[in-house]
Amino acid sequence: MSKVIGNKQQKEIRGLSELLMGRENYFDLIRLVAAVFVIFSHAYPLSGSGVEEPLSNLSNGKVNFGNLAVFTFFVISGLLITQSYIHSNNLIVFLKSRILRIFPGLIGVILFSTFIMGPIVTSLSLADYLTSEGIREYLKAVFLFPMQWNLPGVFETNAYKGTVNGSLWTIPFEFLCYLLVGLIGFFGLLRHRYVVLLISLILYYFYTFGDTQLVNSGHLFGLEIKTLVELSVYFMAGSVVYLFKDVIVIRKELAMVSLSLIAVSLFNGGFKPVFVIAGTYLILYLAYLPKSKATVLTQYGDFSYGLYLYAFPIQQVVTYLYGGKTNIWLNFLISLPMTYLLAIASWYVIEKKALRLKKRSLLGKSQILFISRLNDNWNGWITKVCGYLFRMNWIKFGVYFIVATVIFLTYQLQPKTIEFPYTKNQNILKGDWLPQNNSEKYRWVAKKAGIVLDLPIKGRLLINGFVPDTFTEINSIKVYLNDEEIYTTPLKTGEGFFLDIPVENGKASSTIQIEFNDVHSPDSTSEDKREMSALISKIEVKY
Repeated sequence: MSKVIGNKQQKEIRGLSELLMGRENYFDLIRLVAAVFVIFSHAYPLSGSGVEEPLSNLSNGKVNFGNLAVFTFFVISGLLITQSYIHSNNLIVFLKSRILRIFPGLIGVILFSTFIMGPIVTSLSLADYLTSEGIREYLKAVFLFPMQWNLPGVFETNAYKGTVNGSLWTIPFEFLCYLLVGLIGFFGLLRHRYVVLLISLILYYFYTFGDTQLVNSGHLFGLEIKTLVELSVYFMAGSVVYLFKDVIVIRKELAMVSLSLIAVSLFNGGFKPVFVIAGTYLILYLAYLPKSKATVLTQYGDFSYGLYLYAFPIQQVVTYLYGGKTNIWLNFLISLPMTYLLAIASWYVIEKKALRLKKRSLLGKSQILFISRLNDNWNGWITKVCGYLFRMNWIKFGVYFIVATVIFLTYQLQPKTIEFPYTKNQNILKGDWLPQNNSEKYRWVAKKAGIVLDLPIKGRLLINGFVPDTFTEINSIKVYLNDEEIYTTPLKTGEGFFLDIPVENGKASSTIQIEFNDVHSPDSTSEDKREMSALISKIEVKY
């Protein structure tokens, strides 16, 4: 509310807690616009133009309109899904609601693609198409894990060859985020917002600064952990916003600062980490702008999910009808209204009817009572633990601070021996180190890579590696210390090499670089298409 102080009127400050109590917001409209952004972004690769979209050009390839839209989806989902769990406070009710929101629409677009669109555009005969094993494989996409991309003979001559619906890649990640909220909600952690904040900050740290092997090359249910961490960060940003709604205010000045930070990061790097915070605030500000006629676009239904689901296959169809390649704007302007009509049909025929089932109980009274008691028992136990841990005083804070500092410094400790697989501080690794699995006792290098150590090297530098016998292009190696060449030697393929280099360096920090004379390009039959020079198993400094 506004106050009068002297002759001046204080600006009205809107609290998020109060705003969330009402139903008037633009979240549906923002998601609808984000879905249009996805269509626009996809028009570039799907048309076969070979041109980068505008936002990608502005950010030097760091982000595009499709990324921006997906981040927006996850922020809004994080907020609304957390609100949904807290209001229901029941894991079964929560999961049923989430399943009814995700799967009916997903099943609809998969059946549409398989049995309506597929037979029309496939290069196979109808009989061969319908009896193909590829159809059965594609239908498995309704289970999310693993997601499927190809239908037999469909879009094989398109510029973006073979893929039926690339947009579906985000659905498994979103569902895992739903399960995460359900899990921490069931254990009562949503009642302890500082615990959720801590989880979110840990994810944010690894997203912004972490470069561990687990994050970069690990998988969960066939999904890249690196991407899961990224999308979870945005989802948890929305969740944290809801949990701290009582201390968040919506002011245009803060929105202006947020927009400025986003603009600066777009041109100078760091857009994604900045958008987690500044973008989340800007989304909140836009969601609670004064009511206008723009609500007419969403007052008849939430069409954003259907628009997102059907856009990719329709854009592929448009490209197919134009011979496999088309103009970017032609693809976008034809696909948008066609997709919008399918989204409307999806909402009224499938999604809206499915959501009505949310009110029907799937369990009997005794089962509901059992789950409720189990939930209360967990919540009570978690509440006691969190109460002990987070009822803070200076002594307890000092202990926590010292423990956290020791853990952090241990993680960041500069080693004298880097032996692969190396899973500690990855920030010391620079250059073209290729991803590795934790089971591999080596790491591939693509021509030039190195390490940065905050210590002087005096004594001997030992390097162990191997050049495969098929890598005939590789015949020499050079070693640099602080950009000065200190060693060079020829190499033989099919043999390991051991370099023992005497060094003397009085500098406080040392940069060691290994450079091979060339890279090996795989042939067309190779499954691994990466360009590599050799593998390194160990780098050691001996005093």
